[in-house]
Amino acid sequence: NDADSQVFLGYDPPFLVTDASIAGLAARERPNILLVVLESTRFDHTSLAEARLWRGTETPNLAALARRGTTAAHAYVVLPHTTKSLVSILCARYPAMQEPIIEISANFHIQCLPEILGRAGYATGFFQSSWGTFEERPRLVDKLGYQHFEAWEDIQGEKLGYLASDDESLTAPVARWLAGLSEGTPFFVTVLTSATHH
Repeated sequence: NDADSQVFLGYDPPFLVTDASIAGLAARERPNILLVVLESTRFDHTSLAEARLWRGTETPNLAALARRGTTAAHAYVVLPHTTKSLVSILCARYPAMQEPIIEISANFHIQCLPEILGRAGYATGFFQSSWGTFEERPRLVDKLGYQHFEAWEDIQGEKLGYLASDDESLTAPVARWLAGLSEGTPFFVTVLTSATHH
């Protein structure tokens, strides 16, 4: 950021992971990765919170996934905006702090986890229960480096309000996509829920 003009000039350097590091990752055993992003949901409103802090809804399936994986129990969003937060989560950088979503522009260059993992031989997919047209999500997903994208228009879950379908409707499309992968192909899947938006 140029302090004199307050104009975002890009990330320096835009690429943090070297080709050699990506090749090293491709040569190792690669675990499957499922990233679940609960849109607009506080940690203490899930079953993952410590009993003394919990004040929400029971989420037994999420708790079962967490027991078999890794959780970020003390993470905070950089900005209360889903698209900007996705950039931060998946690119390990602060998002642009401007209100417009400049992250989808043609001159926005940044290396993100889906692109890195794709180059290391992972199949990468992004699934969301909200409309794909919301905030031009297909463009963002492409910029982040995902190979596959499905949203409400593809999934056709039960409509909830103007933005989202039921989050359970994400299960079958993710399972179908995974079943279509070649045997032994590692995957990185991001599932973005949306029913909790409001």
